[in-house]
Amino acid sequence: MVTFRNRTHELGWLEDGWTSGRAELRVLYGRRGIGKTALLDQFAAGKRRVDFRAAEGTVADQLRDLTQAILACQDDPVLRAAPLPNWDAALAYLARVASGGRLLVIFDEYQYVAEADPTLASRLQRWWSRHAMQLPIYLVLCGSHVRFVVQNVLTGPVYGRNTGALQLGPLGYRDAAPFFPGWSREDLVRAYAVVGGIPHYLLQFDPAQSLARNIQQNVLRRGAALYQDAELLVREELRELRVYFSILRAIGGGATRVNRIADRVQGDTAGSNLSSYLATLQELGLAEYRRPVTGDSVRRGIWTVADPYLRLDFGRFRRRSRRRLPGS
Repeated sequence: MVTFRNRTHELGWLEDGWTSGRAELRVLYGRRGIGKTALLDQFAAGKRRVDFRAAEGTVADQLRDLTQAILACQDDPVLRAAPLPNWDAALAYLARVASGGRLLVIFDEYQYVAEADPTLASRLQRWWSRHAMQLPIYLVLCGSHVRFVVQNVLTGPVYGRNTGALQLGPLGYRDAAPFFPGWSREDLVRAYAVVGGIPHYLLQFDPAQSLARNIQQNVLRRGAALYQDAELLVREELRELRVYFSILRAIGGGATRVNRIADRVQGDTAGSNLSSYLATLQELGLAEYRRPVTGDSVRRGIWTVADPYLRLDFGRFRRRSRRRLPGS
């Protein structure tokens, strides 16, 4: 089964930081399931690294997990006997490990540790400025809560310290097609129209089954992985859910102009803040504004739901799901 495709530009961006020879602090972010961890695994192979995969929990739990990640890179009987007690000690220890040669440090799902300890961003900024910048260390902060990264990493205490930031996008059609060898070109196009280029979604489909069977089992069936993932994605990123859901449903239902969207969501108190809501959806990659490149209405763009899976979900597909499916 295909689990990693292309990402040539993104791998090159990561490799540039590794070969620079200086301290690097890079930020990689993108929505859940888009392939950030797979990209980092591909990049990190064969490198001296501390690979820390954060999880929701207490600071003590997270420090224990980081201790294990450090021990996997470099054994230390003292550290095994006494796990890292706090973030200052953890950062100091990482600096000591980096002093022994080029070191890659990955903080995957960084938002979990930053949320558990709101002082971490400031501690990280101070440590980077005073110590890490003089070391052969390559720190990657990776996050799947896009809005958190934008508001608290790209524009927070670490602002001005990072040496690069990249928002990972979905795979294109050509890179998604190999997930389903043997399918007809027509079904490949139809599959992309259903799940787009999100690797996690593509992996839910079984290439040994027909497209229609996959849609029935993995999208339309209550309890399936893709049955309500669009809703969960919005809930994970945003507050004022009622307004955002109404805007996305309005766009998915054909209200592509601002005035038509406003008419549809008028009862949801979007009001004069509609432009702000739309800008937030655009920032998160949930909606996009498209302008025509020719014709008399060059300035009259339209709003669309950003990717095929979200477009499918917010386009009332479920209400019409009893119709004949492709290939059925």
